[in-house]
Amino acid sequence: FFSVVSGSFSPAILISCLLSYVVGSIPFTYLLARSKGVNLLEVGSGNPGATNLSRNLGKKIGFVGLGMMGLPMARNLVNDGYTVTVFDLNDATVNAAKEFGAASEESGAAVARISNIVITMVPDSEHVEAVIAGPNGILEGLQKGSVVIDMSTIDPEMGKKMSNLIEAQGSSFIDAPVTGGVGGAEAGTLSILVGGNAEIFERALPVLNVLGGDVSHMGPVGSGHTTKIANQLVGVATPAGIS
Repeated sequence: FFSVVSGSFSPAILISCLLSYVVGSIPFTYLLARSKGVNLLEVGSGNPGATNLSRNLGKKIGFVGLGMMGLPMARNLVNDGYTVTVFDLNDATVNAAKEFGAASEESGAAVARISNIVITMVPDSEHVEAVIAGPNGILEGLQKGSVVIDMSTIDPEMGKKMSNLIEAQGSSFIDAPVTGGVGGAEAGTLSILVGGNAEIFERALPVLNVLGGDVSHMGPVGSGHTTKIANQLVGVATPAGIS
């Protein structure tokens, strides 16, 4: 640049200096993004997928339960740029998750050790208690300050019980049962009913927004499960009343 200041302009020198400055300023996050297949040059270019991928790069989500609902939900998180680690007793679904970019661990505890948020999506209350509080369960590996999101449909009292155990370890719990079926899970358009602390809800909201098109905070822990059960009862009672 000295040649420009002195009045002796040299385009070749100017271009060389600019290139040196730009190359020398490439941040580590760019290199990390490229290793994940993300082109940060696309961010802000009208490609929302690139924006999400760069924003979520390095954010670690654990996912326990890869059934008909859980597997496509985990896929949507991977596609949105999250680092997702899964656990399920079914090797076939674990392998399917690996094919779309998830990592796997041998237990819920191992998943929890490397995750900031752990999602459970299993059939019923008994399974939730097992994957969270059972041998090699999430509680054994849960990091202080982490959040557990149970998206199963279970007894609200079980959700409160799990919340108490998790909070005793310095972490947080929200219940977030869903409606919308497999189609909604695949499309990321589930309706999600959330119970839990408002601050924790806000922290989990970016993740929930990837999985659902309508995310509602219903109140304290247990409120999501209670609302889901009430909705199911109304759905059963309405046709009977009409007939």
